[in-house]
Amino acid sequence: MAANGAYAVQQRPAYPTYPTYPQTVMSPGQANGLPGYRVMPSTTPVQSGSQVIRPARISQVSNGVHAVPAASGVYSQRPSSAILSAASSPSAKTQPTSPSRKVRMVGDAPLPPQEALRLLKEGNQRFARGEARAARGQNIHQEQMQLDRAGEAPHTAVIGCADMRAPVDTVFDALPGDLFVLRNVGNTCSSAECSMIGSLEFCVNAINTRNIMVIGHKHCGAIKKATQALLHPHQQEEQVSKSLNVLLKRLSHIASKAVAELGTSADEEAIVSHAVKMTNVFHTIDSVLKHSSFLRVKVQKGEVEVHGGLFDFQTGQVEFLGPSPQQANIVKKWATAENLDA
Repeated sequence: MAANGAYAVQQRPAYPTYPTYPQTVMSPGQANGLPGYRVMPSTTPVQSGSQVIRPARISQVSNGVHAVPAASGVYSQRPSSAILSAASSPSAKTQPTSPSRKVRMVGDAPLPPQEALRLLKEGNQRFARGEARAARGQNIHQEQMQLDRAGEAPHTAVIGCADMRAPVDTVFDALPGDLFVLRNVGNTCSSAECSMIGSLEFCVNAINTRNIMVIGHKHCGAIKKATQALLHPHQQEEQVSKSLNVLLKRLSHIASKAVAELGTSADEEAIVSHAVKMTNVFHTIDSVLKHSSFLRVKVQKGEVEVHGGLFDFQTGQVEFLGPSPQQANIVKKWATAENLDA
């Protein structure tokens, strides 16, 4: 306000030029009445009866219409540029809707292994196509609160690699409560006393999960490091911690097995690829069956299934490898040994 009590008129910045659309003229009061609009005060007053009303700008978009100040001090309507941009985008016309998916909780019937496997395959297909919907249209925090109150009932227990590029829930487009995820470097299971075995037995026994998945991924850095240590033992000058050294030695055994299967003429890349896919994933499955009599019995009775998989970063797809080729032999051999001990 100026010293003489009059309002000072300030120069408003020029608005950008928009395409010409049919216009509807409104007063500031009418603009206030539009749903979803908020009128913000500016500096130039307008007299309306006994009240002084300042012309305003609209700060929100509603129903695809954006109100802007016209040169006369009244308001005109035009379609919002954001709405126009979205409408002209091809993806906006083809974007699939996201039907709500029920979170699994205690009280839900346990899924048969093949049904759980089907959900994993469908979820990965959505992820690979760019149509993942677990985090879209879902109130994740609300679902977590439900799980906290009611308890979890995952349909699959997953052993995966700790590599941050391969988050298991994301790869399978899973909701909170779908998967019981266990991760470490190289998706390994080294002994009966390791936490992997105890965690799997808890999941199957206490939560009644009937499907187990061991998933590796291509270009695994841990397997590559272990393979290099096996093929070039004198070139490994880097000092590592005791625990990491133990892990690499165990993974070197995987690489050694891959060399035996491929032959000494195989190059390093071929060995790593074979070790990641055929050797390490199935070796972990075999270790689970060897180290857990509880899980062996469940598998033998057909109550639980254990499958392997391999994730490809480039395609986003999981190759489902099925059970270990050694599963039947392991179950039979260890069952016989246990009967003899009894």
